[in-house]
Amino acid sequence: MPMGNPLSPTIADIVLDKLLDEAIAELKTMGITFKFITKYVDDIFAVIKKSDKEIILTTLNNFHPKIKFTYEEELDHKLPYLDIEIIKRDNNLIFNWYSKDISSGRLINFHSSQPMSQKLGTVKNFIKKNQDILAGVLIGLLVGGKNQPQRQQQQRNRRRPGNYQRRQEGGRRREENRRRQDENRRRQEENSRRQEQEAKMNTETKEKKYTPEDVGK
Repeated sequence: MPMGNPLSPTIADIVLDKLLDEAIAELKTMGITFKFITKYVDDIFAVIKKSDKEIILTTLNNFHPKIKFTYEEELDHKLPYLDIEIIKRDNNLIFNWYSKDISSGRLINFHSSQPMSQKLGTVKNFIKKNQDILAGVLIGLLVGGKNQPQRQQQQRNRRRPGNYQRRQEGGRRREENRRRQDENRRRQEENSRRQEQEAKMNTETKEKKYTPEDVGK
């Protein structure tokens, strides 16, 4: 799927879920387990033994020839994950904003001519994204398990039942419309075949009625 396609994040989520399920099952047969693992689309954050990192990387990269993983290790007790930096200090975790070195740091200027709704939306989306990432990591560290992003999405759906129900209702309506279109298409095809058969029968009847033998008699 191309980047920017609305389906790309969903497809990436499905593929990564399948990949992790198979990889974790295979690694368990080797006696390798994750102390903690979570993911956000195609970014994975995991706590493992240093001695297992190469085996885990090889197992993940064997899933498909076009899917290749790289890893980044903790450096000076710091490890970036998406837009946050996780810092380990005195057996405690500290979270900080993080941006890559190539980031320009440019945002919409508050005094620019853009609508105020866009300026506020930029700030709200920036904060919400980092809150979601941070919540996924914290919940995962407290509860454990690799399906924290799915549970986090379920929690957001429960907080917004109206939007969730509308999406479900919209999906049901689209499916019903597709069924109606298929049914109408089948009826049109049957009517066309029936009309062709009737036209053929009428033609045969006329030819039979005015044959040379009948005229001669």
